[in-house]
Amino acid sequence: MGLPRIYSQRLLSATGDAVVTRWTCPVGYRAVVKSIGAACGSAASQLYYAHINNVLFYMHSFPGANAGDNVNCAHVLYGGDVLGVTTVGLNCYVTVSGYVFEDPVGRPADALDLEVAPAPQPDELVVHSPG
Repeated sequence: MGLPRIYSQRLLSATGDAVVTRWTCPVGYRAVVKSIGAACGSAASQLYYAHINNVLFYMHSFPGANAGDNVNCAHVLYGGDVLGVTTVGLNCYVTVSGYVFEDPVGRPADALDLEVAPAPQPDELVVHSPG
């Protein structure tokens, strides 16, 4: 099996006043949110939220007009997951970009995610003291 094909693309753009914009990762693919760029053109303070499956992972508040925000991310979406951006107020524009690639394996089992590393026992902890 060869390497998966990877596509860099704009995942979504939220444009307008107080909107919710969503993008669903296609089944059989995985996506990584790489960057969020946003701008505020209103004189009043504005706010936007970024979320995956309605779980907030980033928010930003603009203090006033002519402000911008750019943040690098590494959030993963599996096939069927929904990326969303919610803008609050007037003239708030947000674009989310990232990578989409073929994922023949799909979402890993939740049990596998929980078995990454067992918690250390008290006698296994190492204490470093200065000097």
